Amino acid sequence: MKKSHHTTTFHKPHLTTHCLATQDEELRHRVVNRESHDDDLVLSSMAQSAFETAEELVHKVWEEVSSWKTQPFSKLPKWLQDNDYLHHWHRLDYCGIALLIMGSFVPWLYYGFYCDFQPKLIYLTAVVLLGITTIVVSLWEKFSTPTFRPLRAAVFLTFGLSGIIPAVHYTLIEGFDYAISRASMGWLILMGALYVIGALLYAVRVPERFFPGKCDLWFQSHQIFHILVIAAAFVHYHGISEMAMYRLTHGDCSAEDLAAMETKDLL
Repeated sequence: MKKSHHTTTFHKPHLTTHCLATQDEELRHRVVNRESHDDDLVLSSMAQSAFETAEELVHKVWEEVSSWKTQPFSKLPKWLQDNDYLHHWHRLDYCGIALLIMGSFVPWLYYGFYCDFQPKLIYLTAVVLLGITTIVVSLWEKFSTPTFRPLRAAVFLTFGLSGIIPAVHYTLIEGFDYAISRASMGWLILMGALYVIGALLYAVRVPERFFPGKCDLWFQSHQIFHILVIAAAFVHYHGISEMAMYRLTHGDCSAEDLAAMETKDLL
C-alpha cells in the first residue's frame, strides 16, 4: 500500500503597510504613555520631597522663633547701647520713605497735567514743600522717640493721602473713564492703598502686638511697612510706564488742549 505524502504549506499572513503603521503608532503611544507616567511619578516624588523639606524647614523656623526672648535695652552690650545707628542714623530711613513718596508724585503730575501747566506747577510745588517738611520732621531728634510713633505714621499717611487732591481734580476735569484708561488712576489708587495699609500696620504695631517677643527680628510691622512701600513703588512704576507710553504714542498736546490752556490763562 502506498502512503500518500501530503505537504502542508503554512502561508505567512500578509501584513499591509497600513497595518504596520498602525502597530508602530500603537507601540509609540504605549512608549509615550509609559514615559509620561514615569515623568508623573518623578514629578510627584519631587513634589513630595520638596513638601517634606519645606515642612521640616517651617518646623525648624518655628522652633527657633519660639525660643526668641525679648531682651531689655539695659541688658544689651555697651557697644550696642552706644550704637549711633540705633540712636541717630535710623532716622535716615524715614527720609528715604519721604523721598520715595515725593518722587512717586512727580511723574504722575507731570504726565497727568501734561497739557495744563498751571495746576501742574501748583501741585508739584505743594508736593515738594510737603516732602521737605516730612524730611525735616523725620530728622528731628524728638520725633524719633517711641512716644511719637503714631505721629510719625500720621505724617507719612497725610503725605501719601495728599495725592487724593490732584487725583480728584484730574478726574473731575477729564472724567472717570479717561482717568482710568489714560492716567492709570487704578494703579494710583492701588499704590495709595499699599501706602496706607503699611502706615496703619506700622502705627498700631501689627503683628508684634499680638505676638510679643516673636517678631523682634522678623515679620515686624516696620518690615511689613517697607515691603508694602516697595510693592507700591512697583505698582507706581507700571502705572507711570503706561502713562508715558500713551504720551509717546499719541504725541504732544493737541490743538484743543493748547486752546483750552490759553483760555484758562486769559481767565
